[in-house]
Amino acid sequence: MKKAIILFSILCLLLSMLCACGSSDASAASVASAAEATQASQASDTAAADDTASAAEAAVPAVVTATATAGDVEMDYCCFGTGSRIFVILPGLSIQPVTPSAEAIAQGFADFATDFTVYLFDRRSNLPETYTIEEMAEDTAAVMESLGLSHVSIFGASQGGMMAQVIALNHPELVDNLVLGSTLSRTNDTMKAVCGEWLELAKAGKGYELNEALCRAIYSEATMEAYSDALLAAGDSITDEDLSRFIVLASSLEDFDIYDRLGELQCNVLVLGCEGDQVTTLEGAQEIADALITGREGEQSSSEEIGSTYLCECYIYGPEYGHAVFDEAPDYRGRILEFLQNAE
Repeated sequence: MKKAIILFSILCLLLSMLCACGSSDASAASVASAAEATQASQASDTAAADDTASAAEAAVPAVVTATATAGDVEMDYCCFGTGSRIFVILPGLSIQPVTPSAEAIAQGFADFATDFTVYLFDRRSNLPETYTIEEMAEDTAAVMESLGLSHVSIFGASQGGMMAQVIALNHPELVDNLVLGSTLSRTNDTMKAVCGEWLELAKAGKGYELNEALCRAIYSEATMEAYSDALLAAGDSITDEDLSRFIVLASSLEDFDIYDRLGELQCNVLVLGCEGDQVTTLEGAQEIADALITGREGEQSSSEEIGSTYLCECYIYGPEYGHAVFDEAPDYRGRILEFLQNAE
């Protein structure tokens, strides 16, 4: 059962965060087949694994995909769930758009669909030639406002976490709760080096090699050993257009810094980091937490009110996970849900 759940989580991230199979049904089927083959080889009871997969399929909430506009911004998004509270997902840097994999994302966050209406926003479709994190955040905030959203809970992963911080700082009326996964408040040397390698590959037109470099940077060695065939197969579908998009989005990571503004946050915050993070690093997450939580350095899990109004919690996963701990750790989404329920 546990292996089946972990595999589904890996497949969800493959379909959503990297989105390398979003360009065609054929490539999606290829990746899904590879993942299913891996699951079959590891499952001790094939019938039980099939039952688990069937139950998960039945649990997928109905998904709506659409395009929103705000001024000159066009942005694809998906929406699912029936809850009265709003939960917004801002994914990390991706090679291809995220929303073509909306159903996989909905399945991954099915536990949220009762208490929340969940929105996932892609980056704008009509990308400018240069595009900063701050501009991404402002465009997303404008689209959220155009849809009538306010007092939301935002989960931002990696680059999405950087955007989420900017949205919460510049538009406090939009955000009640902020969940920051594998992210940072200012670019560090490790991230510059990793992104520099990715950009070199993208500019050289090496899509397959870029996908492999991404996978090896964000996943733990254990995950790569178990699922490398499925993960690396996604690189076959990357186009020149995808690489151009990636270059614009990845370039924004070279110079990002809102660290000195963290004290201005007016919302509850959950910071989730990982000792094995080789992209934004443990230090990136811990720096955010230390700026918001005093006297708690070195603890694995800590909680304290910001001032007298807002709650801040921090949890650090161990070295067995990578940057994509949000996909690898089986309790990750449950930890987010528990925080949001306690913060209500």
